[in-house]
Amino acid sequence: MKKIKQLIIGGVFIFVTGNIYADSKVIIFNTSSWMKGMVHPIEIEIDGEYIGKLKRKQYLETSLSAGEYRIALRHKEFVIDKYYEDIHSISIREGLAFFKVYTGFISTNIESVEGLPVFFDKKYEKVDSPSDKNTQ
Repeated sequence: MKKIKQLIIGGVFIFVTGNIYADSKVIIFNTSSWMKGMVHPIEIEIDGEYIGKLKRKQYLETSLSAGEYRIALRHKEFVIDKYYEDIHSISIREGLAFFKVYTGFISTNIESVEGLPVFFDKKYEKVDSPSDKNTQ
């Protein structure tokens, strides 16, 4: 059974909802600082499956079963023309969970947070995932 059920891409936060009978809904959004705007979008893989890339102030949605996941985050610096990739572990549980992704000087990070930023729907743009484009 495939763990990733649905892909809808956008920014870099991960929002999770679900219950014991259904997959959890996950929203990932990019909160990178405008000061770090000299980077390419953040590319995201969950358990080896590419789910898309997010520019600053974009988000994506996907569905995952409860469990532990390996998330690979990668970005390229414009100035020094070098890729940085970081591997993280995330845990998806029943209920709500939020994660944000952002670039550092030589890293790409993910954090669990309490909720979505204020005015999320006005500040962040939803991006379609590669799998969504193939089904249209």
